[in-house]
Parts: sequence; structure tokens; C-alpha cells
Amino acid sequence: MPENNKTEFEVIYQGMVDGMLIADQETHKFVRANPAACVMFGYTEAEFLTKGVADIHPAEHLSMVVGHFAAQAEGREVIAENLPCLRKDGTIFYADVGAKSIVYDNRPCLVGFFRDNTKRKRVEEALRESEERFRRAIHATEDGLWEWDMQTNQEFFAPRWCEIIGYSFDDSEFPHTFKTWAERIHPNDYDRVMGALNNHLKNGAKYDVDYRHRHKSGEYRWQNSKGQAVFDESGKPIKMVGCISDITKRKQAEEELTKNMLQLADMNRRLQENQIQLIQSEKMASFGQLAAGVAHEINNPVGFVMSNLGTLKGYVAIFKKLLDGYDRLVGAMREGNTPQQEAILKEIEIIHSEEELAYILKDVDELLRESYNGTERVKDIVQNLKSFVRLDEAKMIEADINDGIEVTLKVIWNELKYKCQVHKKLEPLPLIRCYPSQINQVLLNLLVNAAQAIAEKGDIFIETRAMDKEIVIRIADTGQGIAPEHLPKIFMPFFTTKPAGKGTGLGLSISQGIIQKHHGFIQAESEPGKGTTFTIHLPISAADPE
Repeated sequence: MPENNKTEFEVIYQGMVDGMLIADQETHKFVRANPAACVMFGYTEAEFLTKGVADIHPAEHLSMVVGHFAAQAEGREVIAENLPCLRKDGTIFYADVGAKSIVYDNRPCLVGFFRDNTKRKRVEEALRESEERFRRAIHATEDGLWEWDMQTNQEFFAPRWCEIIGYSFDDSEFPHTFKTWAERIHPNDYDRVMGALNNHLKNGAKYDVDYRHRHKSGEYRWQNSKGQAVFDESGKPIKMVGCISDITKRKQAEEELTKNMLQLADMNRRLQENQIQLIQSEKMASFGQLAAGVAHEINNPVGFVMSNLGTLKGYVAIFKKLLDGYDRLVGAMREGNTPQQEAILKEIEIIHSEEELAYILKDVDELLRESYNGTERVKDIVQNLKSFVRLDEAKMIEADINDGIEVTLKVIWNELKYKCQVHKKLEPLPLIRCYPSQINQVLLNLLVNAAQAIAEKGDIFIETRAMDKEIVIRIADTGQGIAPEHLPKIFMPFFTTKPAGKGTGLGLSISQGIIQKHHGFIQAESEPGKGTTFTIHLPISAADPE
């Protein structure tokens, strides 16, 4: 090699970024290694001169490398991509290798050019893995991915999208255009889908819509479609990407749930109607039980009023006789008939004498006073009954629970007065929103139960007090008490410890329901032989139970 050429070669050889190795064509031993090759393989140039081609490639690739030598010997160009190379430390990297036959130091040699592409290969492998993962994800996902090119009106559909509507991707009938896809939307859903799409494209609104789409079988199935538009630099939408998912089962479940909810609402309405009827029935049963006592309470004043009216009727007859005499006497005086005047006066004197008129006049005042008091008692009883029943049950009103206790006691007083002494400790209470007649029904049930639990003589204690957010009503008796095994069951419908015909078993169950309806609760404590205590908690500012 001429000196000037040799110098130029050395400059290129030493300055190359790619590794360059020169090997003897026959022995395959290295005779030169440029600095880039030394860095790439981890050897010094002196170490390279003790190595051969077999030392820088894995054993399984040596036959291929030897084939390259043979190809070069025959004058063929050799380029190997991603050829595994072995570093000094035993690690492997990949290089694109080009080889060419030259004469170096008067002997045939092969010069190899090595470009390390390990990073590129890793990127390519990562990209392939990413693409593979993406392909697997497309096939594995339950959603069907799609892309709509608005300029060509063509769509790309992932295989899962095809499966959702009953096609294979290669099916000749598969709808590959936006127009064909849109025509398969259920007529009742079409405007809603197109409206959502236009609203997304024009206003940026979220595109997320449920609709029915015709399956290959001809039936319509529910889908959810989500998408996002892609815009060019001018803001013009050029494509849409998104996914669909089959929500048929979910929609069927929602429809079934709606149906069940409607049925439940109807059942609840009928249950409420039955509950109202049950409360009314229990109330009527309670009234039936108290009818004799109330009748007795009314009969007493009515009896003596009737008796007084009978006496007054006799007195009125006497007064009429006297008035008749006085009328005749006035007539005789006007006529100047003296004998007739004397006869009439004698009759009047006889009436005065025989009927004890002075006593009658005094007795009339007493009879009227007693009759007035009697009618007032009847009026009070009727008023208490009206207050107890109340006809304004259709809405909640503000009421004083203490007033309800007083009214209820008056209504059932005949049930209590012969064997119970009632002790009241009623603290001032704030008004609460409630259905007063229903609360009165609870008080009636508890007080009647307390009276019936007392065999001969006993006490009933009624206490009320206001706390921070609730009022507390406590009704205790000194009756026979409730057995421990029965106590957990007393609020169960139709459970009763009373003899047959003495109770329906609904009183406490209905009472608990009424208190719960008012967002409160009721508790019972009892000890056989010592009595029972019921405690009611009612919120002061409860929401409307309805």
C-alpha cells in the first residue's frame, strides 16, 4: 500500500465510530483492531491480536460467520444484521456487520465493520412486545375497539367488536362503513345516538351512549359506545376512536330490577293500606273492649239527667196549673165577677198548699244545675273521644304528647279507676310533628295492657321528659309481669299471653310499627311478679314518615 494511502487509511481506521477488525482470510486470526472495536468488545488491540473470529461470536453462530468468509472469498458481498457478538466479559451484544476482502500486509484478509445496534434491537423488541400485548389486549378485552375515518367513511373494527354483533372479521356481510353501521341502530335509538355524536363533535360533550344494535341474528342487543374525536390543526374532526361493550345482560337486569321495584312499590302500597286497615281494626277492637266502660261513663250523667227531666216535667205541669189559674183570675177581675175571683183564688191557694211550691222552686234550680253538669260530662266524654280518634290523620301536625296522655286517660278511665291508681309525672314537652291519633292508639294499648296485667289492685306510673333531641314516655305497672321467654316475642304479630278471646296479639306489634313510623323506638322491661315498664323514644324534629 503506498505510503500516502496507508496514512489516509490509518486516519480513517483510527477515527471510525464503527468497530473495524481485520482478520487473516486463512487462519481467521485478527491482525488489526481499531479503537472503536476495542471499546465495543472490551479488548485491547494487543489482546485482539491473540484472538480469532471464533473468540468474538457465540459457538452456535460460528458456522454462519465461516460461511461469510467463504462468500467473500468467492467475491460475494456479505452483510449480516443483528449478528450476536461476544464481549470479553462474556456478555452478548448485537451488531450489523459488513465484510469485504482486502489485501493487507501482502496477504488476503477480510475486514469487518461492526455497528452496535443493541439499543435499537431492544427498542424493536420492546415495540414488538408492545404490539403483541396490544394485539392480545384487543383480542382479550370484553370491549370492541373501533376507529372511524371521517374522510373515507371507513371504520376499523377489532375482532371483539365483530363478535359482539355476531360476525367474524372476514365475514363478507360485515358492516365496514359508518353508513352501514348506523343503519343497524334501532329506529327508536337512532336520533339519540346521532344527537350524542353531533353534540360531541360540535360542542365537545362526552360521547357515551347506550343504544340497541342489530345483531347478525336479526335481534337487537344493547350496547354502550364511548368515543373521542381527533381533530386536525384547523379544528376539523378527522376521525373518531372508541369502543363498544355488550350491555344486554345489564339492561335486562335493570329492566328486571325496575319491574321488581314497581312490584315492590305496589306491594308496599298494598301493605300500607293493609296496615292502615289493621290499625283501624285494632282501634275498633280496642273501642269494642272499652265500649261498656264508655257507655257506663255516659249512662251515669244521662241517667240522672233523664231522672231530673222527669221531675221537671211534673213541676212544669204544676206551673201550668198555676198559670192557668192566674189567667182565669185576671179574666174574672176584668169582668168584675167577685164570686168567681174568690173561687179561683181558693184553687190557687190549694195548689200552693198541696204542691209545696216553695220546695219546688228551690228544687228546680238544683235539678237544672245537676242536669247542666251531667250534659257537660257527656260533652267532655264525646270531646275526649273526638280528640282521641282525630279525623286529621292524613297529615302530620304539631301536638303535645302530654295532652294525648290526658285525653287517653279520660277515654279509658272506666277501665282503670276501679283497680288502678294512676301516678303522673308529666314534664313540659316541646311540640312534635306526629299523627296524634296514632300516638294515642299506642298510649291506649299500653295503658289497657297495664290495667289488664293488674289482677286486683295496683299502680300505673306515667312519666314524660324532654331530652336534647327526643322526648321519652315511660309507662310502668305493678302487674304480674312478663315471663323472660315471652319478652322477646311480645312485639311479634298475633303473639299474646292472654286467654283466647281476650286479645288479638296485634296491639304491641301495631304500637311498635307506629313508633318506628315516627322514627322512634319502643323498649320493654319486665320482671315476673313485679311488673312491666315500656319506654318510648320519639325524636323532637322527625322527618315526615311518608
